[in-house]
Amino acid sequence: MVLTLTNTDASTGYEGDGMLQLAAAIALIEKSCLMTFSREHNRFVPSDELDFELRAREQHPKFGRVMLWILFSTGAEYLLKASFLLSGVWTPNIKQKKVIPQASIPWTAEWLTQVDSLPEENVRDFATLGRMIQLLEVLFNHYCADDDQKRLVKYAYKLLAEAIRNRDAHAYVQNVRQSHFHVAGKICPAFNILLSWVNGVDIEQALSRVEPTQAPTP
Repeated sequence: MVLTLTNTDASTGYEGDGMLQLAAAIALIEKSCLMTFSREHNRFVPSDELDFELRAREQHPKFGRVMLWILFSTGAEYLLKASFLLSGVWTPNIKQKKVIPQASIPWTAEWLTQVDSLPEENVRDFATLGRMIQLLEVLFNHYCADDDQKRLVKYAYKLLAEAIRNRDAHAYVQNVRQSHFHVAGKICPAFNILLSWVNGVDIEQALSRVEPTQAPTP
């Protein structure tokens, strides 16, 4: 059963959307330094805590840790949405959104008063992480997930949504993630369950976007 089926407004299509979400998920989760991605086994592996703290300080001496956690939780959301899109059980709705003004248009006070009358365009609405968590049973049924898989994925994402992503995205709390490194290791199996449901060819194609082939330097 496909939950929402609407006409696409871009050439990539929904399969392309899923591939992009997967590639972005792998890239962001790896960049968070909380996990690495094993190219040999197509799965995430928790990082070393001392290495993570070093990378966080390199990112920023005071705010590096929260920066990396935001990358991690955003990548986690992309990964879940990739699972839905690639399975074919869910597609994003199309909604009308305001057109972003062109760079050549001056942001004058007069222009800003007319924002409400700006034209609109069709864009994909990928829904919130909370909404995707509500739809997990559809994904579980599609892949005939067992009880352990359901429990790991569901509660990992509830923790991410309620205790990590929402808090980090809306306000900075000093040292809030200082003692939370171990959480990434607990979440890692949930990510790998989602990856196990993705076709190996799709993962390879996603990795080709993460690590694009570069022309040799002349």
